[in-house]
Amino acid sequence: KTQSHNTRGNNVVVEYRNSIVKEILELINILECELDDSYNTLPEYSANTDSRSYIDGARNTLYELKNKLEILLKST
Repeated sequence: KTQSHNTRGNNVVVEYRNSIVKEILELINILECELDDSYNTLPEYSANTDSRSYIDGARNTLYELKNKLEILLKST
């Protein structure tokens, strides 16, 4: 009984973790769209070069985070 109970408990923990990872991925997708919109609507003035670079860097960091979370989700 104890092993069966532990297995059920572990499954609940894994399901809960996966649901949180999925929620985080949804938020990341929203953030990705917002960063894309910010990048695409920024006027193309030379004064905005640094801003474009920072937004692009944030998008790259976000892509890395998203990939790591997707790997974590697939590993269970």
